[in-house]
Parts: sequence; structure tokens; C-alpha cells
Amino acid sequence: MEQKECMFCPENKTKTPRYVKTNGDYIRFPNDNNWKVRVFPNLFPWMIEHMNIVETAKHKISLAELDLEEEILALTTAQNIIKELEKTNVYPILFRNQGWGASISHYHWQIGALPYIPNRLKEELDIASKFYKKYDTNIFDAIIVSEQEQSVRVITTTEKILVLSPFAPRTAFEVWLIFKTKVTSLSQLTKDEISLLAEQLYSVLKKLYNKFQIDTLNIIFHQIPLYTKEIQDIYRLHIEIMPHKFLAGAEKGFLEYAIEVTPEHATELLKQP
Repeated sequence: MEQKECMFCPENKTKTPRYVKTNGDYIRFPNDNNWKVRVFPNLFPWMIEHMNIVETAKHKISLAELDLEEEILALTTAQNIIKELEKTNVYPILFRNQGWGASISHYHWQIGALPYIPNRLKEELDIASKFYKKYDTNIFDAIIVSEQEQSVRVITTTEKILVLSPFAPRTAFEVWLIFKTKVTSLSQLTKDEISLLAEQLYSVLKKLYNKFQIDTLNIIFHQIPLYTKEIQDIYRLHIEIMPHKFLAGAEKGFLEYAIEVTPEHATELLKQP
């Protein structure tokens, strides 16, 4: 986790890749040396407009130092970029690698786009479409209703977001945040909804760290732009938090996952203050 020299720290900002059109950062807020957030190209891009969102000038590397206001600003910045990407009919991707999966340990998100629907999202969309045709309801709405009725995997619920341990997790303490409202992309959220999402995300991450010392995980936004009206009927924006684990043969070869903590027990532990 420790690095002798961090390219994301203020004193090394000249060493990060420059955005062609601005000959500097894509976004810097505020636009001076006392910045709160920076956006610039990824050193090894593999997506369209692949960039890093560095949400703090401080060299934070652990979830112990997570700050709610910084998360709100980072997600607001991501939303602005996604809105611009969606104008070009691509599929925006937003994720965060925390801990071992990150090549730079300094807090940051990665954002970009693909010219096609990512494979996992396409699978979700196919299943959601078939479910809607068969039952005339959104599969995520059905999950929300079912989980709230059973109340064994619901970590917390608000008017707009359900936080739960998924029925079939791939890692111990996997957590999902599902929007109850008809939104399919981060670009569609209001300012208040961005803040609410950041609060719920912050709460889960702090619990994972404080209770279980989990400091290595991935956060993946599952979103599909509203390119067709039907998308809103069958899909919902949701965020998956996956603590790191080493995958064994059955998991890599067959996508059959073994977990050490049941989602029901994980929920009990995560509901505790």
C-alpha cells in the first residue's frame, strides 16, 4: 500500500498524464493548487476517455480516512463526466479499486466508457428483459419487495435506496445498493440523491473497515444510459461492493462461488451500529 512517490499527490501533479484538449487536467475543482478533486487521463487507458477521479489532495490510502464530503464531490464529478459521455452514445463505466487491486493506493475512482454494453450488464439486461415480459414488473422492484418482506438480508432501507446482502454473494460481505426510483444511470440522479447515495456508500464502507478490517475491495456501478424508454421499465441503477478474495479453480472455471459468511449472518453484523 505504501509508495515512495505518489503521482496523485499535489507536489507530483505535473507527472500525471495531461488531457489533450486542455493540456492539463480534464477537471480541477477548484482550479488552483488547493484543489479538492482532479480528473486526468489514466496512464494505461483501455476504455474510451479512460480517466482517474482523484477525490482528495491528501495521501489517503485506507478506508479509515474516508470523508463523506469528498465522496459527494467525487460522485458529483463522475455524474458530470457521465452526462458528457452519454451524449456520444457509449456506455459509461465507473468503478473503484481499493487496496491490493489498485496500482496507485491514493484514493481515486476510474471512469470511462465502452462502445457496447459490458458483458455483465448485458447479461443482467437480458435476464431483466425476460423477467419483465413474463411478470410485467421490473426485476429489481421484485427483489426490493421480496427482500423487504423477508427482512433477513436488508442492511438498511431509505425512501430511495435499499442496501442489502445479495442472496447469492460471490465474496463474503458483498453488499448491493439498489435504487428504488426509476433511474438507470448516475447521470439521472438529483443533487440530493447523489448525497444520499454517498451517505449510504460511506456508511457501508466504514462498517466493513471498522468491524472487519476490510480495506481491499471493488466498487462497481451497474448503469445503463436511458437510450430507449423501455430501459427504464426493466432496469435499475445499482452499486455492487465486493471485498477482495482469491478465486479458486471452481470459481474461476465455473463461476461457482464459495463464501465463508452467509448473507443473512453478514446482514446481522452489518446492521449493528
